[in-house]
Amino acid sequence: MSGYQSPLGNKQMRNSNMKSYDVPDLSELQKFAQQMDESDSWQSEQYEPSPQERELLEARRLKASGKEKLNDSARKRIEILLNMQRLTKEVPIDSEVFVIRNLNNRESKKCIIEASQHNLKFEFDEELKLQTLARAIVSISNIDLSSFLGSNSLQDRISFLDELDPAIVDRLFKEYSIIAQEMSDKYSLKNEKDAKEVLEDLKK
Repeated sequence: MSGYQSPLGNKQMRNSNMKSYDVPDLSELQKFAQQMDESDSWQSEQYEPSPQERELLEARRLKASGKEKLNDSARKRIEILLNMQRLTKEVPIDSEVFVIRNLNNRESKKCIIEASQHNLKFEFDEELKLQTLARAIVSISNIDLSSFLGSNSLQDRISFLDELDPAIVDRLFKEYSIIAQEMSDKYSLKNEKDAKEVLEDLKK
């Protein structure tokens, strides 16, 4: 029997059968965990994602960053819409046929910016013609303008127009103004009824 003594008295207790447990060495557990971590790290370094997985991961990354790529269907619809906004016209002058097209909004703004560097109205008007036609002329007698000039430089196009007779430049610019007006009329709202129809479509 076992017991203990205290100021309150002596106490005797019977021995009880106590279970014993073997506690493993913690250093061995730590060593095992380190080996597992190294194994996981090695597997992650050796793993090479498939092209499909890489594409999926890239799509998720772009979506999270707000720069999601357009799929083929969406890109095709945009291309169709952009082509709908292009008008071309043939302008016969003597034995040559000039083909001109309307400019998009970005190109038109650049023309105005370049022309605005001239203070006098006459100079502004003349520069605007050159800047516009340099971008609007597609071809001359079925030859692409870049091939016709042997250069794709905007400045070379302007220099070429500068060498033409002023009457030819004026004629080409008038024809350009016609197709620009046609484009404006095509997409502008004609009356109050058209405006209401557009408003109703936006509400859908």
